[in-house]
Formats: sequence, structure tokens, C-alpha cells
Amino acid sequence: MAPRIPLPPPLRHRTFTTAEAVAHGLGRRRLGGPDLVSPAHGVWVSRDVEVTVDMLCRSVLTRIPAGFACDATAARLWGVPLPLWCDSEPITVALDSGRAPTGRGIRGRVLGVGADELATRAGIRLTSPARTWVDLAPRLAMRDLVAAGDFLIRRTSPLVAFADLAAAVDRRAGDRGVRRLRAALPLLSDRSESRRESHLRLILARAGLGEVEVNVWITTVSGHRYRTDFAIREARIAIEYQGEYHFDPAQQRADMLRRSRLQASGWTVIEVSKDDLANPRELLTRIRNTIARR
Repeated sequence: MAPRIPLPPPLRHRTFTTAEAVAHGLGRRRLGGPDLVSPAHGVWVSRDVEVTVDMLCRSVLTRIPAGFACDATAARLWGVPLPLWCDSEPITVALDSGRAPTGRGIRGRVLGVGADELATRAGIRLTSPARTWVDLAPRLAMRDLVAAGDFLIRRTSPLVAFADLAAAVDRRAGDRGVRRLRAALPLLSDRSESRRESHLRLILARAGLGEVEVNVWITTVSGHRYRTDFAIREARIAIEYQGEYHFDPAQQRADMLRRSRLQASGWTVIEVSKDDLANPRELLTRIRNTIARR
């Protein structure tokens, strides 16, 4: 049995198309080797390479030059935090007109877009951040639509301005999902720092707890300054979302000291985990009872 032809170095650590394989001297029989897999029609990769969404899009769009990534695929390329089920979907590729692209491993669409609704990121053609957000509306729950919008307009490194999102919504008048978009717009915040923090903010905003401020700096009686995720100043209640990194032992010690200093300064600290987000009614009961006691 003849030894397997090794992959040329340019193809070893990424996805590649059949045309690229042929250009590097690989025949179709070689592409059927057990060391290769095909995550989409006409696209190949070494079995030991972790295929990323940008790798796959780059290769698929090589076969569809007029195509562009859209929907959840474009959102993933922009870095938007999405529900886990979005990661397991085929990539979505669209054409502006004609027939939707087809093929194993892709979901094709025909999507009319304006010139300002397309962009390029890392060499990949995709819908702009604003257009991507409006296209997500029919498929995402309100809390995830708000979290996606928060990410796009975040203060630290915004991908789009709030006004651009509002303009994009206006353009979609009459389209599916536009009512949800209009409801989501006033709920967005450029101060949110994570998807679950956005979820928590939405729970609090809908609960009628009074004014709940985001990312509030508090100076303790000892002179230390801490920024809390949320604060109800009138009741002197700080609400903190505890993500996974808070489980690190060093972070736990820092959190204990922070909590102690805030409590010594007259603040009640309510810590919230992802389990609380799955049971918002019980969480809100705790918060309301704490407010009543204050």
C-alpha cells in the first residue's frame, strides 16, 4: 500500500476547498483519506484541526464569491454572544439575488441588502453589525436579542452606534420581527459587560423595582471604591452577577473583602448566579423582600 501523500504545509492547519487541494497536487482520491473530514460541501480539513466559524466561512465563500455570511453566522463572526444552540447550526450564507446557495453544511438565503449593510471582517464578507442585529430578531428570545444589542453598542469597544441600530430597525418596517426589535431598542444599554449581565438587567428592568442603576461606583467608609453591576441607591442594595471567574479562589477572597466593606458601609449585597437567571421569580422575591426590610 502506497504511503499517504502528506498535506502541503499551506493546507495543514485550516480548511481548504477542493479547488485548492487540486492546485496543490492532491487528487480526489487523497481527499477521501481517513485523516481528512469535510464539514461542508467542497470543503476539507485535517481531522485533528478544530474548525472555527471563520475558517469555514472563508472556505465556503471561496466557492460562492458573491455570497456573504448573515444571521447567527455573521453575529458569531462579529463576536456577539449567542445561545449555545447557534454554535451547532450550519453556517448561513446568502446571496443578494437569484437562488439561495445550497450544499451540505450550509443554510442558504436570498437576502436583499443595501451597500451600507455589508462589511468585511478578517477577509470575510458579511452583514454589517446593525443589519446582523435586525436579522437575528425572528429567531432570538427577547433577552438574547437585548444581550446581542448591548454587545454591539458597548462603551468599551462599540461595533455600531445606538442610532444606527434604530435606523436599521426603521428600514425593516413591516418585516418579520420588527415589533420585537422596537420593543428591544429602549431596553439596550452600552454599559452591559456580559450576556448574562444583560439577562439580569432585563429581569430587573421588567420587575418594577424602582430605579436600578447599572455599573455604579460606591465609595466605602474605608475609602475603597467598588463598581457594582447594579444598584438600587434608595434602598442601598448592590446586585452583583457572579460569573465563572468568581469561582477562582483568589477572586473569591477578593469578593469576600469587597462584600464585607460594602456591608460595613450600609449596603446590602445580593449575589446572583446563572441558576438565579433560570428562576427569576424566586430571585425577584428575594430582592423585593430585601427592599422591604431596608
